[in-house]
Amino acid sequence: MPEWLEFRLNKIDCAFREFPKLKYRSLFYLVLVILAAFFYMPILKFAHGFNYFGNYPLQNFIAENASWLVWGRFVVPLTLVLFFYWDISDRHDEKYLKKYRQLPKWIN
Repeated sequence: MPEWLEFRLNKIDCAFREFPKLKYRSLFYLVLVILAAFFYMPILKFAHGFNYFGNYPLQNFIAENASWLVWGRFVVPLTLVLFFYWDISDRHDEKYLKKYRQLPKWIN
């Protein structure tokens, strides 16, 4: 196993052992990302057929931009993963500072 991957996995394991709430929050975020990937197309189909007083306000927009909206199946979960990673990382640093009054040694 490459050194950098082993180092990252070791850091994650230490953080999860030290702060179990981070582990549960990250598992919750993982479930949200999977649900976002799974329900993206059904939500898009629902928006396409949305009827508002006999009008279909989103139908033309979705029909004209269908080739771009298909990429949302990949872009939305990836965006969520990045946002959730930054959230977990910031929360870890915050908890670490609160507990030890200094940042971990691996943070430059």
